[in-house]
Amino acid sequence: MIITYFGKRFLKLQYGDTVVGINPPAKDSPFSKKVSTFGADIAISTSSDPVTGGASTLSYGDRAPFVIDGPGSYEAKGVFISGGFLSEVHGIRENAFSLTLENMTIAVVGTADTMQIPNDTKELLMHPDILFLPLSGAATVKDAYKFAMMLEPMIIVPVDYEDDILKQFLKEAGAEQPEVMDKLTLKRKDLEGKDGTIMLVSPQSK
Repeated sequence: MIITYFGKRFLKLQYGDTVVGINPPAKDSPFSKKVSTFGADIAISTSSDPVTGGASTLSYGDRAPFVIDGPGSYEAKGVFISGGFLSEVHGIRENAFSLTLENMTIAVVGTADTMQIPNDTKELLMHPDILFLPLSGAATVKDAYKFAMMLEPMIIVPVDYEDDILKQFLKEAGAEQPEVMDKLTLKRKDLEGKDGTIMLVSPQSK
């Protein structure tokens, strides 16, 4: 699986011919003009915020994505996805999703700001191989780290952060500055020995 990060909470996961887009920006968002356009088979949005509801931007060529933006169980292109509710603040609903790709489980959360996760949502998120963790989605860096440790992931990939926030997060985790990769390529065997390991992917632009 190849993981490409475009900044904010926008990610591309690719395994073979299958492409999953996560949190694409809305077409009229200034951020959308700064990132690459690609076609996806599946588009996942963790938030009801219209700024991140850019599933239509992932239609390209003969690809039009299967859109997932709320709780439920889904299957598309052989990928199984489960979604659950996380929280609602000022009318914006935040959800979380677990999907399986190339025999690895991936957790995607809209926020790391709440420890009061509904039990059914917490259950579907527990023990992921990979957790995409939005650092801006927490009241404090300590809260974000506690949130991640509660889920017990093998690998943590921080997203949506400023440099100073990332430094605080690494300090909280007691981790050295990891190598920053342009893209992250992972196979099942690469998970061996990982336990809350932080891996960084450099935001890509056009």
